[in-house]
Amino acid sequence: MLRKATKVASSCLDCHNCATSSALAIQNTMLLGTVLPTIADGYAKMATWIDEDAKRHDERGEMRVMRVSDVARESLGLRAGSPDCPLGVTLRMEPQEWRRMTRRVIQYEMAVSRDDEFGESGFMEVLVRMEKRLRKLREEMNRAHAAIAAGDPAAQFPPSPAGASLFASKPCTGGVDASGNPLCVKLMESVSHVAKNIAVDV
Repeated sequence: MLRKATKVASSCLDCHNCATSSALAIQNTMLLGTVLPTIADGYAKMATWIDEDAKRHDERGEMRVMRVSDVARESLGLRAGSPDCPLGVTLRMEPQEWRRMTRRVIQYEMAVSRDDEFGESGFMEVLVRMEKRLRKLREEMNRAHAAIAAGDPAAQFPPSPAGASLFASKPCTGGVDASGNPLCVKLMESVSHVAKNIAVDV
């Protein structure tokens, strides 16, 4: 589910239709501003569950069982997607060994960039792209406002077939922190900080 949500968020970032009007641009940004922290929370809860489950098995002196299978592209036609998949292997391991392995899966899923034969973006990579886009969005909004204030009748942001821009009538007033950083960008930085802590704690 988290992988699919990350893929959807990546697609939203690349949406060309959302750049054609102010209303679509703000809806796209608000959607991502909600979805990305939710994905990060999902990974955090998953990591917490892994740690707690490993601890419970340790306390009981029980081994942990994991079922894994080959996910290479050339093996796609052989995967059954069921417990009796011919490519599946059942492993029994110590709880902390299981914890380290499952945590590495999360680390891979969240990697900033990864050698993924399926061409999918890691969660951290999507966060970096979102932060860059927010900075660019704010700069373009303020530049359009300055052009309108200077009397340029053609100035608007983003270029919209519907007419005057929803944003460019005034500069971006979303607020800044004590260092002058936009709060929207700080939100993404906070999400990135949480995500990095999850990814490195293996």
